[in-house]
Amino acid sequence: MGRFVAKLRNYLDKEDALREVRQLSDLELSDLGFHRAELSEMASLRSSMPSQMLEMAKQFGLEERDLVTPRWQALEVIETCRTCSHADACFDYLIGHRSGEFNEAMCPNSGTYTKVSEKKRQHVEAAQPPD
Repeated sequence: MGRFVAKLRNYLDKEDALREVRQLSDLELSDLGFHRAELSEMASLRSSMPSQMLEMAKQFGLEERDLVTPRWQALEVIETCRTCSHADACFDYLIGHRSGEFNEAMCPNSGTYTKVSEKKRQHVEAAQPPD
């Protein structure tokens, strides 16, 4: 019963957030730097998704700041995670309830996370003084 109540609460929270997005003026949207569709999409995310995305990114040595720019990349990562069919398995893996059954190869964002991680590593190496 607790899981049903949590899902119902999550649904109602999403509906409230979507209502707020619909009520934003064009000027407010412009100030935020988002289109209404982008904000609506973010408002409809499952509640665990942002933390799951960040936890999976950590598996690749990344932090939130590594994923938010460029904005198109952040939106792409969000959309990929939002439509992922492994969300429950991912959650169980990240909290330690599944070891070996779920791996990074099952994460549809792993390619992006790998590329961003490699760029980050190259940037750090380039910033270090030569020996």
